Amino acid sequence: MKKALVLLCLLTLAAVLPASAQTEPHNIARVYEIVAKPGMGQQWRDGVKKFNQWLRDHHDQVTSYTWEAISGDRWGHYFIGTFGHSWKDFDDMEKNAPEGVGQQIQQDISPYIESVKCSYFALRTDLTVGKPDPTKPPARFTELITFMLKPGSDEDVADAIKAGNHAAEKSHWSGSPSRWYSLANGGEGSQLVLAIDHKNWADFQQPDPNFGKMMRDFYGDEPSEAIWHGFNKGLRSVTSELLRYEPDLSYIPDSK
Repeated sequence: MKKALVLLCLLTLAAVLPASAQTEPHNIARVYEIVAKPGMGQQWRDGVKKFNQWLRDHHDQVTSYTWEAISGDRWGHYFIGTFGHSWKDFDDMEKNAPEGVGQQIQQDISPYIESVKCSYFALRTDLTVGKPDPTKPPARFTELITFMLKPGSDEDVADAIKAGNHAAEKSHWSGSPSRWYSLANGGEGSQLVLAIDHKNWADFQQPDPNFGKMMRDFYGDEPSEAIWHGFNKGLRSVTSELLRYEPDLSYIPDSK
């Protein structure tokens, strides 16, 4: 089981840093996790659509994407996220928000919400392979894997993933596009969230050869085992879930 978790992690070609690590500008994401009141899911969806139209009528320029969890313990929860920001951007959002936005939220959305949680995440662009475009609409599905790390394990985990990155690059191995985020505020402990894109259900099939075989071919059996051990010993828990992108509940300004 532990090897399987390592394989899943390394498949994404990314690496890990502690949540306190410095981040580059324009790499902050704000995500709201929303639970609709029982029996009011459709009213909530209709309210979001109405509110997004109000934003469009008032020329709001902040892009936000919406997903619904379709597996895992948070099945049925909604996630609304805005990405690619610096911390200062949130000051500008408050300053430039359309007049009356708070009242509109209370009117269109709040009556149908059971609970809401806000969290901030830092995209690890220095360790994520490639540079994600926050203005590009998400894939149909996003696989989320949340890693809770043991205290003091960040460097061991990072070293293991860096080794996977190196082998994949040199072997020209390709997997599904993915991103690593570290929790900056609004959650528990040393938390890393891995987002893996899937364009359709068929895209969940692992490439051939899979990442584990590529690692063994590149490093050899014993070094590969050591890399996996370095990752596994730093894990406290791992959870996975699947999100489905909801374009009709997302807000993309007309000028985007």
